[in-house]
Amino acid sequence: MLNELVGKQKLANSGVDIPAHEHIHAGDELDKTALSFPLALKLLSPDIAHKTEAGTVQLGIRDVESLKESLARMQSHIKRTNPSIRQDGFLIEEMVSDVVTELMVSIRRDPQFGLVMMLSSGGIMAELFDDATTLILPASRSSMMRALASLRAAKLIEGYRGKAPVDKDKLLDCLEQIVSAIANDPAIVEIEINPMMLSAEKIVAVDALITCSEA
Repeated sequence: MLNELVGKQKLANSGVDIPAHEHIHAGDELDKTALSFPLALKLLSPDIAHKTEAGTVQLGIRDVESLKESLARMQSHIKRTNPSIRQDGFLIEEMVSDVVTELMVSIRRDPQFGLVMMLSSGGIMAELFDDATTLILPASRSSMMRALASLRAAKLIEGYRGKAPVDKDKLLDCLEQIVSAIANDPAIVEIEINPMMLSAEKIVAVDALITCSEA
């Protein structure tokens, strides 16, 4: 499994938008960050798939002092609970604003069917509701659009209670870019993006988990 930053860079190389970010280490001068608050702070490790459960992600950090405090708390928590995990530093990211809804996008290599895409409501909604659809790839844009229309999030994508609709062309472009990332890299076994943040103007892969085959 790749750490999140390496995985996101692979997605970015295929054209997928990722949050503005910086790769930091303990001892770095955080006052010099060029990012705009609020920020998210995450541990980078190939050993942790679910950072929330591991206590290695902090959201909504409002200023530099809060960032320093959050980093210190996270380092202490890691030493206490997971002292032996591999660490590749920390990731700080600008948080995405004006979100209409979230999706989870997963693509894996199936031994029988080849590349298979699963789409579902994102964030914790993916765990709370049985709201998912599957596509055998390659799939046309119209097939992807029909799959999206089957989700509970479809009303939000179309624009709900006065909110602007998601740019569906950009959304379909992003899905095709994610397909391209795995199709063009035989080493990648699975890509999971959860959540992918959708707004009226942008589609952003906020968290990504990429699994590669062993060399």
